[in-house]
Amino acid sequence: MQVILLTDCRIKLEKVIAILLENGFKIAGVCFGDCKVLGTQKVLCEKYNLRILERRELFFCCSSVDVIFSYGYTYYIPKEVFSSVQYCINFHPGLLPNYKGCYTLYYGMMRNEKEWGVSAHFVNEKFDEGEIILIEKFALDYEKTGKEIAQYTWEEVGIRAFRKVVSLIKSNALTEISQKASIAHVRGGGAYYSRAQLIGEKLISIKELESLGSKEIIKRIRAMWFPPHDGLHLELKDGEELFLVDKKTWDTIKSKI
Repeated sequence: MQVILLTDCRIKLEKVIAILLENGFKIAGVCFGDCKVLGTQKVLCEKYNLRILERRELFFCCSSVDVIFSYGYTYYIPKEVFSSVQYCINFHPGLLPNYKGCYTLYYGMMRNEKEWGVSAHFVNEKFDEGEIILIEKFALDYEKTGKEIAQYTWEEVGIRAFRKVVSLIKSNALTEISQKASIAHVRGGGAYYSRAQLIGEKLISIKELESLGSKEIIKRIRAMWFPPHDGLHLELKDGEELFLVDKKTWDTIKSKI
């Protein structure tokens, strides 16, 4: 089968590529969105002789493609693209249908979820609303920062989910779970979390600091810790910002200086 892989420059791809090749899939191209492909990813594509595609090329290069895999891809996939292949499958780093959208791990941690996971689902016209194929779960470790958990999600759990989906395609055994059928039983109705909403969560007021317990503040700091992106911070009257770091994270930073 011919496949196209949609991803991001920050995603480690070698295991994904290996799974596809081991199972007899031919990779027609890799699209990194608008990332400038340099360093490790460029070397990897050269190693496997993979064509690097620009986003606009997706509109006319899928006619001979059977499957599109979206693994860490952060852009909208137009209907003209996903409807032109037999399967277009996205791997979402969160539990569907509960948590749709951008960096939902933060919201899961704020709600004290015991488990997290990667949801493999078919792509449709709306972000993260296609029917679910499977969810690969793991226990959340609140001693880890958001970045550490996200790395584990993509580099370990997502790989397990990817391997299972490839095996299902190969054996012609793909099934789906309706998100709409289960939405009534979902806490919060299966909310969508936008990038703008996430930016707002990064700002905390003095009043909030005074009202929240230290345990809750530390959890929020660690959940939002995802360098090089800004984390939890205070905005002062003169417009200056103070960024918050818990002691455990600060000790880790000091050990690397």
